[in-house]
Amino acid sequence: MRKLLVTCLLLTLIYPQLFASKEQVPTATITEIQGKVEVERTQGWEPLVPLVPLFEGDKIRVSKPGKVVVMYLGGSPTLITEAISPYIINKSSQGKSKKEKAGEKLTELFNKLLGKESRKSVALVVRGDVDCSKSIQPNDSSILFPEDNIAFCWPKQQPPYSIKIYKGDSLSEADCIYQQTSNDTLHIVPVELFEENSVYSWSLSSSLEEWDGSFSIKSKADTGLILKEIAEILNEIPKEFLLTRAIVKSQLLIDHNLFYNANRLICETLLIFPENETLKLMLSSL
Repeated sequence: MRKLLVTCLLLTLIYPQLFASKEQVPTATITEIQGKVEVERTQGWEPLVPLVPLFEGDKIRVSKPGKVVVMYLGGSPTLITEAISPYIINKSSQGKSKKEKAGEKLTELFNKLLGKESRKSVALVVRGDVDCSKSIQPNDSSILFPEDNIAFCWPKQQPPYSIKIYKGDSLSEADCIYQQTSNDTLHIVPVELFEENSVYSWSLSSSLEEWDGSFSIKSKADTGLILKEIAEILNEIPKEFLLTRAIVKSQLLIDHNLFYNANRLICETLLIFPENETLKLMLSSL
């Protein structure tokens, strides 16, 4: 299973004071930032970046017209603007979770994002200005029973590309169910080709490279249960916090080995917010 460096490992080098006390337990983190936002540490005011641990008593300063979303672990997000700046992190000011189980899951999720627990990760392929991966999608991933066509992405090499898809875990020509040639590095495969609760393999070749991999399709029943769990947890986060909801949903998908679905979600969110530093930081740490 793929394991890559997470945000916290980078931050221990950049902001070692954040982890100076082993006894401190994070109270909150940052999921969304716009404009100039700073946090007061022992050495004075420092720029604040997304997905760092915040502790009881930390002070945040926002310069107009900036804003920042503080996500309390086990609680709800709070929007901080210049009007209520400086803002002090305080457990008593966090909102209560509507459901205890959902609140516990959110705490577990953000502890993973902050690097307190081991996490599963995936190399993400992003089309457009942000392209931080050389991987092929989908690969080593489960996929929710699809309601839409499945998009294959791969590194740019010399076209044309030949793609084959096989039913099962072998690359036997007798099991080949799809074959196509493409001149682009994104190819859409019709959803009707795939069956629930099934494993598929693929091969891809250009004049310079050859690749192969596999993925599996979840059953309709499992897909329904996973989507229900995600909906219950997202219900804890108001809909206006779009980026925070995308971060939470992406990590929930990753927890279920649904790397392909997490990939698509983050890519789609980046198309809406191409300059968002939170998503860029997530991508750089995956």
